Amino acid sequence: MRNTSCTKLLDKTIGKRVAIFRKGKNILRKDFAQNIGISTNQLDKYESGKDRIAMSKMVLIAKALGESIDVICGYEKPLSTVDLNVLVEIGENLEKIEPQQQKILVDLSRIMATKKLQD
Repeated sequence: MRNTSCTKLLDKTIGKRVAIFRKGKNILRKDFAQNIGISTNQLDKYESGKDRIAMSKMVLIAKALGESIDVICGYEKPLSTVDLNVLVEIGENLEKIEPQQQKILVDLSRIMATKKLQD
């Protein structure tokens, strides 16, 4: 398959989703990489979308994350109520702003979540 802009975008999206699931489950990069039999350098390439994830690795990734491949790829909703597409967009936007602004947004989300629980 030729690496067109569409397939590059797909690789990047799936990689970001893997990263979001991994971070959401509080799995360290080195532990996750070791669990699926790759280096942390290779994991970085997967999560950034620089390298396409082979199906054999995707099976190991899904197993390590306790999710189906369809959920990781975004074809099915995870059991969680969080919309991962929204999380991907938030993550992409956070990468573009200063650390102090990131902290403010995290604090704001915490306040909003607490307020929602109280309502």
